[in-house]
Amino acid sequence: MKTHVTVASLSLMFGLVGCGPEVEVDSTQAPTTQEPVSAPAAEELDTATQAINPGCRDPQVYWPYGVINSNGTVNNGWAGNLIQSSEDRVFFSYSGAGVAPSNVVRITLTAAANITWWKGIEVFRPDGSRHPSVLETHNSGRGPYTMDIVVNNTDSPNLWAIKFLKGKLFGIHTGMYCLEDLSAWRGRNLYFTWTYDAS
Repeated sequence: MKTHVTVASLSLMFGLVGCGPEVEVDSTQAPTTQEPVSAPAAEELDTATQAINPGCRDPQVYWPYGVINSNGTVNNGWAGNLIQSSEDRVFFSYSGAGVAPSNVVRITLTAAANITWWKGIEVFRPDGSRHPSVLETHNSGRGPYTMDIVVNNTDSPNLWAIKFLKGKLFGIHTGMYCLEDLSAWRGRNLYFTWTYDAS
């Protein structure tokens, strides 16, 4: 026996709004069972891809290959996409040494003209506590916005982390990526420009 059901009748029965085309249901066939498919939970992520810093547990991105030498010095002149995913692109460049004091990492965030949703950068100390300054762009406030982070040798500069955040569903500020180790960047200005946002 076949039963005709409309979305409108279901709407009336269950208090749903809207109507739609008729759907034919064959009640003579046994229902099929199928395992639901779900996205992996956050705790199922490979911990090797997560940052070490306890304040920044988002997927880790790395400084571009060849920018930092094995002795910790920086090769000048590199610029390109630091983050390039299906959702985001963040362009990275940096100044020469001596632009900031020798114990300061200067960080600048800018959003491209096509980026209007909220974007932000937070910095985390080695113990996971967040630095009080936050860089953020939103709507026409695209920056550039800059903050100075004092990172002394006694502060374990290799364990400091930069966290990239964006406004997601309902505008909730959501951590997306972590970039660790500020050792090589003291005395320099790091420029991050959010150039693409798919969500």
